Amino acid sequence: MFYDKLDDILCNYLKYEGAEVLKFKLEDIFVKASNDGIDIWINGEKCDLDGFLSYGYRKKLNMDAYYSIVKIMQEKGVTCLHSHNMEQILNSKLMQAMHFAKSNIPIPDTYQSFEIKSTKQLVDKLDIMPCLIKPYNDYCGDNIIKLDHKVGVINAIGKSLWNGEHLLIQKFIPDYYGKSLRVLCFNGKCYGIIGYEDITGDYRSSVGFGDACIWYSCMDHPKYEVFKQVAERAVKALGEDVLVAGVDLMDSEQEGVVVLEINGWPDLFDIWLVAKKCAYRERLSSGERGVTPNMVKT
Repeated sequence: MFYDKLDDILCNYLKYEGAEVLKFKLEDIFVKASNDGIDIWINGEKCDLDGFLSYGYRKKLNMDAYYSIVKIMQEKGVTCLHSHNMEQILNSKLMQAMHFAKSNIPIPDTYQSFEIKSTKQLVDKLDIMPCLIKPYNDYCGDNIIKLDHKVGVINAIGKSLWNGEHLLIQKFIPDYYGKSLRVLCFNGKCYGIIGYEDITGDYRSSVGFGDACIWYSCMDHPKYEVFKQVAERAVKALGEDVLVAGVDLMDSEQEGVVVLEINGWPDLFDIWLVAKKCAYRERLSSGERGVTPNMVKT
């Protein structure tokens, strides 16, 4: 599911429910702040909005603009999917790990250093191998590197610093290789659970699609209640209401059920296709509602 298509489907649903939907791009909006308050202009006209939604990941420059727009909308009293603060948490694996740790949520051991010197001390003092090197805010397993040697960690962190970014280090859990669970939550409550499994030999579960990845329902899994409870605790640990959350879990024999991360823009159609759960199936199941076969992953 490409996020612009998901945006279209959500817009069509809102229209079906009677909302007036104004679609715009980043190039269409500007804002004025004065002692009279905040004015939002779209396509050259001043607008009063009740809600703002832009669903999905984007490149860094546009993400920075998105954060600013959410903050502007929030200050003007416009309802957004999540608060400005929560958007930043949902798009930072580091910030999430700190919230999880504070609330004693089970997670893989997670490490953060900020310079080469402290990275060398980290790999020397602590048992972190093997490990994964992760960007703060990528998705679908992109740019995650598995490393088995301390020197490789130092080199990877050094290269990232040269490129002006920090990376997260996380202990690799080997006994759930290439697999993960996705728990879709609405308002902090579990709606459905599915599993991902890579069949190409990749240690990442969702980096491939189509023939490279198997999806399966976990709605009747014997540990359904365990998955549900861990996911709901993880969402609650972030400290604010989270309207939509995709909680990624691992069911490790070695470590138990652990939380990997929470996605603020989960693909809503995975659950529909695999677990046969869709809150608005009747309204979205036909092409006239905006859903066509080429919009969903198989």
